[in-house]
Amino acid sequence: MGPLKVVVLGAGALGSLFGGLLSKKHDVILVGRKAHVQAINSKGLQITGVTKLRCKPKAVTSTKGLKAPDLLLIAVKAYDTAKAARQAMPLVGQDTKVLSFQNGITTLGILEKGLPEGSLLGGWTSHGVTFVKPGVVKHAGIGDTVIGELDGRESYCPSAFAHALASCSIKTRVSTDIRREVWLMGIVNSAINPLTAILRCENGTLRTDPGLSEVVRSICAEASEVARAEGYGISEDEAFGLAMRIARQTSANRSSMLQDLERGRKTEVDFLNGAVCELGSRHGIETPVNAALLALIKSMESKA
Repeated sequence: MGPLKVVVLGAGALGSLFGGLLSKKHDVILVGRKAHVQAINSKGLQITGVTKLRCKPKAVTSTKGLKAPDLLLIAVKAYDTAKAARQAMPLVGQDTKVLSFQNGITTLGILEKGLPEGSLLGGWTSHGVTFVKPGVVKHAGIGDTVIGELDGRESYCPSAFAHALASCSIKTRVSTDIRREVWLMGIVNSAINPLTAILRCENGTLRTDPGLSEVVRSICAEASEVARAEGYGISEDEAFGLAMRIARQTSANRSSMLQDLERGRKTEVDFLNGAVCELGSRHGIETPVNAALLALIKSMESKA
């Protein structure tokens, strides 16, 4: 596969990292906020931390006038998913694939309803990234990246895109059960994000403090029970093990939820712990720990 035409919809911390790395070999356009776009167009995008790179991908504030790319990466906040699907529609050509790297248990389903059948790939990543200031993001921890077809079939596209990502320093695995993978990562984010946001701590604290590790396990136990009721065979031990591994890999990272609260912005808690509670209620499963975290984060949001 030759150079790809890539559009990144939602060039915040993660979208900028992936777009910046891909721009080393591919034609990348970042779609982001005005200040960030202006800084990139003026001085380029600077990536600091475990990855050190200065690059100059194209950056715009709107999808208006853009042509259909080979790959459309969606990295918007979970609460903007429906809007992102509407923005993406004019960009989805016959050969365009849309790849979602979002937080949230239910975001994939929202995109699936809003995009042409067969155009969407699922994905998740655990790279830790912090938005420092317009034009600058910090790569705080190298994590895993997984993509796959929603129907589980093995096809050329995920393998080709995984190779393209890997060639730009984003090691990527292809999964034949990506819906389950997204659920699993949703559980992990439901544990790491709200706890670090409430405690104002880096991810690694959850692993080194035995008491907090037990709280992580309780969150994973509740959420994995809900996942099984939804038809996804995820055990408490699997979810907890992955949460601890990601907390270690991204130990110096400040979670996206913590960054949102520090900036006085809305969080994605409704699509994480909120989704666990809502789906748990449908199945008659009690989720008191997730409900407590949901209430605490919502209270902090209102005060911010």
